[in-house]
Amino acid sequence: MQEEKQDSKSGNLHFLNFGIGMCLKCIQYAGFVGYISSAAMSINPSGRLYNQKMEELIDYVKWKKLSDETKEKLISYYEIKYRGKYFEEDALLADMNDSLREEISSHNTRKLIEKVPFLRREEGDGRDDIFFNKMSTILHARYFVAGDFITKQGDSGNDMFFILSGKVNVYVNGQKVVSLYDGSYIGGMIVVMARVHI
Repeated sequence: MQEEKQDSKSGNLHFLNFGIGMCLKCIQYAGFVGYISSAAMSINPSGRLYNQKMEELIDYVKWKKLSDETKEKLISYYEIKYRGKYFEEDALLADMNDSLREEISSHNTRKLIEKVPFLRREEGDGRDDIFFNKMSTILHARYFVAGDFITKQGDSGNDMFFILSGKVNVYVNGQKVVSLYDGSYIGGMIVVMARVHI
């Protein structure tokens, strides 16, 4: 009888230890899953923001009942502009000091400045880099998709547009007069003469 009580106590103790062990293992597993989920979320935060922005865009398109053509243009615009990553670039640059902001601007515009001959300064007098850096800070990226109008005949303007990549068709009186490609620009005379677009 004594032995049976001992075995019963031992069995209960073993069962209690087993139950506590299982609870601890479950807590440990939940912590591990949470840690892995947190790590996975932090691996690509800009990609996650991009996906959220795209979902928001799709919801907006549905809510406004926009046409499929407009929807495709919007999606194309976001894909071109953000390339799968979403950054609040203006906010990031605003937090930087002038030197860092100039360095980032120089990096972002180097390809364009190299493609457009009159944006380059190659005097070799030690001021070429200064000119390049100052030029890079006044250029701002604008993105367009197929079918967009950069400007229309008759509109007044004070901007000049440089083509980093792609093709721009120029129409006068509804007729295509020329196609422009990488390194080309439009609006040069507008900036110089402050006139109405032809």
